[in-house]
Amino acid sequence: KAIEMLRSMQGINHGMPTTSSYTPIIHALCESGRVAEAWEFLIELVGRGSIPREYTYKLVCGGLYSQGKADLLDERICGKIEGGIVTRYKQKIKVKPVMSR
Repeated sequence: KAIEMLRSMQGINHGMPTTSSYTPIIHALCESGRVAEAWEFLIELVGRGSIPREYTYKLVCGGLYSQGKADLLDERICGKIEGGIVTRYKQKIKVKPVMSR
């Protein structure tokens, strides 16, 4: 149902799906053993200019390795995701609030 809803929204140009739209779908696909489909959604997410959370990325990669489908992992896409995750961490470290007494 979630995939149908996402596709329906895309079909009528109802907003731009973001990480928040894709993450639950990717996690559900992984939980149901449909890891190759989850990887395709991850590729689509990156193609739209977003970077998944590290946990989501590792979940999909781990699932692909477990199912013997690691050959689906594209070096270019993985590099883009890993670089984006590092950048996100660096940005968060710079803006992390410091509590004072």
